[in-house]
Amino acid sequence: MPARRSRAAATVATAVAALGLLLWPSPAQAHPFGPPQTVSIELAEDAGVVRVHWQPGAPDDYSYLAAGIGLTDADESQGAGGLIAVKRDADALTSSPLLGRYLTRHVVVREATGAACAPTVLPVEHLVSDGVRLEFRCAGPLDDVDVRVSLLTDLHPAYQTMATGPHGQRFAYSATKTEHRWSTSPEEADDALAQSAALQLSGVLAGLAGAGGAAALVVRRSRRRTVS
Repeated sequence: MPARRSRAAATVATAVAALGLLLWPSPAQAHPFGPPQTVSIELAEDAGVVRVHWQPGAPDDYSYLAAGIGLTDADESQGAGGLIAVKRDADALTSSPLLGRYLTRHVVVREATGAACAPTVLPVEHLVSDGVRLEFRCAGPLDDVDVRVSLLTDLHPAYQTMATGPHGQRFAYSATKTEHRWSTSPEEADDALAQSAALQLSGVLAGLAGAGGAAALVVRRSRRRTVS
């Protein structure tokens, strides 16, 4: 009997641990090779300029990108390993126009009217430590802009990009969520934050319900085994 109770307790503990993993955001959920990449989005509404600062979460993402766009050989990068490969591949990216072409293909800014904003990749000095900054010039003053981000998801669909914008707005870009509307209005930004929080809460509650049901099932099965 004590052994059965011990096994039942261990099984319940495993279910509780699984629930904890569900609720606690793991880097692996956000990025297959480490912490997630980030973008910060700044809207200079009067000037009609959108500034985007991109930075991968893991330094070796530069190696994956360099190999992905054909600048380096993936096997050679893995063989060199560590900081040697990262520095070499980052240097290759910095000196190549392919980096700018890749970024302007995977970061697209449009006005709310649908008009595209003209991109410029600013000069890169320290790629690994500082990332890359882009500026998008739009035709006129901005209220809302649609920003499309699909960086690195062509290399692996599990990549995500954690984005921050004006007035505390946040969004997680992914392979299936590549576009988001950002607002210059504090009121609309508050509404967007509230909607985002509601979606996150509903996801957590659904996870709780699912994990709670799984834990209850484990307990019922454990009791049946104990009684038998």
